[in-house]
Amino acid sequence: MAKRQTTGPGIYDRRIAILRPQTIVNDFNEEFTGEMKVVYTGVAANREDTSKTDAEDVVSNVMRSILFYDYRIRFMVGLDIKTSWQIKDLFDGRIYKIIAPVSEVGRREGLLIKTQYIE
Repeated sequence: MAKRQTTGPGIYDRRIAILRPQTIVNDFNEEFTGEMKVVYTGVAANREDTSKTDAEDVVSNVMRSILFYDYRIRFMVGLDIKTSWQIKDLFDGRIYKIIAPVSEVGRREGLLIKTQYIE
């Protein structure tokens, strides 16, 4: 069996859409959060399972692997993703909310986005 590639352009085997909440202002100048709007689509990504620990509690590991994923995307200059944004995995159609600030991997090698499954 071939070993899975962990570096280089071949690791980005998925496509995602990055969604941002729309801000709606009413007649009284009050702001409300509306529906999610696609900001970027077709972004090359790699999804990593976060339950790679050797814990004793198997049920906890299974639940964590279903709910939490780390997405790694190529580095983009000026991409300012907030924790109120969401990601839609175009491979399976699932939507994940971003649960932590986006962090840079290496020196502009990529961006790490920590997510939780919501839909």
